This record gives sequence, C-alpha cells and structure tokens, in this order.
Amino acid sequence: MDTHTERAVLKARAAAIRSQSPAAGVQSSLEVFNDGHTNETRGLLERRNLAEPVYATLIFGRHQLPFATPAQAREILGL
Repeated sequence: MDTHTERAVLKARAAAIRSQSPAAGVQSSLEVFNDGHTNETRGLLERRNLAEPVYATLIFGRHQLPFATPAQAREILGL
C-alpha cells in the first residue's frame, strides 16, 4: 500500500471510530508530559477538536495531577 492509500485508510478508520465512540461511551483523554504537549493540547481545545468532557493527566517531573477537569486544564494552559 502506498503512503497516500495508507493515509486514506487510516482517516476512514479514524472517522468510523469517532462516529461510534459517543454511543460506546468513549471519552477524550490526554496525557500531557511536557510543554510541547501543553501547546498541542491548547490548540486542540481552541479548535474544539475534542469532545467534552476532556480528561487529561498532566505529568511534569515527578509530580502528576491525574484526571484534570477541562476547567483545570484551561487554567493550567492559560486559556
């Protein structure tokens, strides 16, 4: 399979999973390990690419804040 075909197949599979996820009770979840992930998370939240509620595990150094709420994530990200 060439790269273009593989990409199309993956996009189709992702679309099928996204359409079935709400009925199956699947929730958005993120693991944020560094400032790069923080920036990407901010972009996803701003573009509304994630279904709410979004759950995030924030891991910086030796400490972590499990199951951050959307409000906590927005506060940490400065949104």
